Amino acid sequence: METPEKRPPTTLRDTLRVFEKVDTKYAPLTAQEVADGLGTTHKIAREHLARLTEQGTLGSKRVGDTRVWWLLADRTHREADLRRERELTDQLLKTAPVAISVKNAAGETIVANRRAQDLLGLSEREILDKPEDVDEWDIFDATGEPLDPEDTPAARVYQTGNPVFNEEVAIRRPSGEQMWFSVNAAPIFDDDGTLDRVVSAGEDITELKKRERQLEQRKSDLETELSEILGRISDGFYALDNQWCFIHVNSRAEEILQHTATDLLGTQIWTAFPDAEDSLFWEQVHEAMDSQEPVSFEVHEAHEDRWLEVNAYPSKTGLSVYLKDISQRVHREHQLERYEKIFETIQDGVYSVDNDNRFTMVNDAYLEMVEYPREELIGAHSSTVVETETTETAQEIQQSLESDEVESSKLEADLYTSSGRTIRAEATFALLPGDGDGYERVGVVRDVSDRVARERVLTARARQQKAVSELGQLALENSDLDDLFKQASQRVAAVLENDYCKVLELDATAEHLLLRQGVGWRDGIVGTATVSSVEAESQASYTLLSEGPVIVTDLENDTRLSGPELLTSHGITSGISTIIGSLEAPWGILGTHATEKKLFTDEDISFIQSVANILAEAIERQRYEDELEALVEALGESNERLEQFAYIASHDLQEPLRMISNYLQLIESRYRDELDDDARDFIDFAVDGAERMREMVNGLLKYSRVDTETEPFEPTDIEAVVERVLANLQLPIEQHAIEVAVEPLPTVYGDRKQFEQLFQNLVSNAIKYRSDASPQIEIGVTERETDWLFAISDNGIGIDTDHHERIFEVFRRLHSHEEYAGTGIGLALCRKIVERHSGRIWVESAPNEGSTFYVTIPRTEVSNE
Repeated sequence: METPEKRPPTTLRDTLRVFEKVDTKYAPLTAQEVADGLGTTHKIAREHLARLTEQGTLGSKRVGDTRVWWLLADRTHREADLRRERELTDQLLKTAPVAISVKNAAGETIVANRRAQDLLGLSEREILDKPEDVDEWDIFDATGEPLDPEDTPAARVYQTGNPVFNEEVAIRRPSGEQMWFSVNAAPIFDDDGTLDRVVSAGEDITELKKRERQLEQRKSDLETELSEILGRISDGFYALDNQWCFIHVNSRAEEILQHTATDLLGTQIWTAFPDAEDSLFWEQVHEAMDSQEPVSFEVHEAHEDRWLEVNAYPSKTGLSVYLKDISQRVHREHQLERYEKIFETIQDGVYSVDNDNRFTMVNDAYLEMVEYPREELIGAHSSTVVETETTETAQEIQQSLESDEVESSKLEADLYTSSGRTIRAEATFALLPGDGDGYERVGVVRDVSDRVARERVLTARARQQKAVSELGQLALENSDLDDLFKQASQRVAAVLENDYCKVLELDATAEHLLLRQGVGWRDGIVGTATVSSVEAESQASYTLLSEGPVIVTDLENDTRLSGPELLTSHGITSGISTIIGSLEAPWGILGTHATEKKLFTDEDISFIQSVANILAEAIERQRYEDELEALVEALGESNERLEQFAYIASHDLQEPLRMISNYLQLIESRYRDELDDDARDFIDFAVDGAERMREMVNGLLKYSRVDTETEPFEPTDIEAVVERVLANLQLPIEQHAIEVAVEPLPTVYGDRKQFEQLFQNLVSNAIKYRSDASPQIEIGVTERETDWLFAISDNGIGIDTDHHERIFEVFRRLHSHEEYAGTGIGLALCRKIVERHSGRIWVESAPNEGSTFYVTIPRTEVSNE
């Protein structure tokens, strides 16, 4: 361990020499400065300074937190020095470029220099004594909040004893004028450390504050304008500071990044998107920031199956990034790689015009489009290539863009080339700042002639298809052929924008065609005018001989045909005509005509043919319906005669059958003892046959009376009907121990007696064809949208599916008389009753699985005619 170096002792004289060596003989020194000059400790230096002060050799006072000492001269010198210092201080106060004031320990202003008087507009006396309107003077802090007297810089120095630096305050005069000052205030202490004075210096920063406010407003305006511009950018845009934190995110970027601006602002991009680290994006943007050169690259987001084009523009303060979803373009490029060279040469036309609508820039594609040389178009008015009305519309769009009413807009109009051609073009507009205060309108132009032509074709086709559909529906719903012909003529003329349309009907002689219906023709000739169907070179006769529609574009110069007078007298020049019906048996002709030369498309021809087909089908349908109506009428008459015959035959057969039966029974009773067994059996067979014949005649009589001897339709309670039927059949039901289950049944509209016959026949069949097992019968119903569905089910012997229809025919039996008695008319009678009530009857059954007979009866009232 080293021994500390011993310092030589110092004397009071050594201490005085330290003061004498300074540049200014009477300059004050601190205790530490004296210790450093002596090369001794701070404590020893303080002891020497205290003794010299007691001797009157040194003066001492506290300045702020520090005490200083100085070498005292003799009184004369000291007074001279003090006068010089006072004069120097007064001169500094007077000439200082800042406002300076001094307050005493009581807080009273005792000094205010000329600059303070000038700035406040007060005399020194007014400042010292306070102005009369002192209550009308207001003081504010830097935020604009009022300052209480105890919160002013000088007051805070009095309170704390510490200086205040660069405090901004505003003083508002009674006149309302406001001045800003940057204030420094410092304390002055006397020898015993008591606060004696406070000196305040204020620099006028009013103009500086005005400029700051102007700059802040300008900054705010620029930020707002920039935000609006960035918001109008159709691409995604965001900005990062030099710490990679988000400072701006537009709405499109929010969509692409799938985060809101609120979530991202202030967040480091690598924190928000950790997967982006060590990626192509990370490499590219770091290269951009390192090189301070912009970069452009494409990235593929596999999880979204999306391609983005990234353009990054670096600066010293951060990075601006533009994102554009190019998925469609990339997919299209991948699909059309084989055509890459072709597509590389395709470009839209681009131009810009100034506020006077004069061209300032055009690209090669636009020049090629309008067929003008560049030097001729630059400076020319936009009306050179478009209508004046189009230019006016474009100006209105520009005004909307300038006022932010729309973000972008399109206009479709005709473009006129130097060679006189007309191109249908679509322009998309945007604005660029011009040389002055205004904007230049930029248009991106694309030739859409093909698209417009396709749209016209599609629109025409849609109108034609709609007309065909409506006419087809009308033909199905309307049996009035003349009304259909008239509607068809009107639709065809309207859809093809022709002047005339006609429907010609070939007469019975096949020599003339009657103008049955049409539009555009002179009054009074529709329904009366005729044209020849055999006249040489007539368009009508030519059409009847043609296998397809006949198209005329210039009737006067057509070498195939001429006339007829019906066409030439109306100034007709062009048209289409086609046969209604077949070539072998035409009904007539459908034709449409125009008074000007006109070209007709394949779709137009197909449309006319379709309408002609609809008319032909309607005519054929009407002919069929007329024939069917006549056939139905004849059939009705035939059925009526048959029913009369059946009634008469069955009624007239009753008496011979009754006579045969009675005489056979009389022979049996009178000659029984004389007859042998064979004779008696023969008589029994004959009687039985006569009885069965009588039953069949009775059944046939009932069958014929279903439509003749009837009751009017009325509300009928089917549940009551079934109860009466079961009461009638109570004996066989009890005899065979049949279990019958009946659900609640509705009231329907019909003939009560026939409903009783219907249910009695069906229940009787269920009893007759019961199985050996415990027989069961169920009667139920299902309510449907338009009818009631009744079901009569049993667990009997069942019916083979091959006989499900046969059993409803008259005299159709599936069993012999020895197996089951009956006439074979019961189910036929059921069907006729159900059909009279506009219903249906059918059976679902299989051998040994029982049967279910279904009957439908309408829920609404039906005619009993």
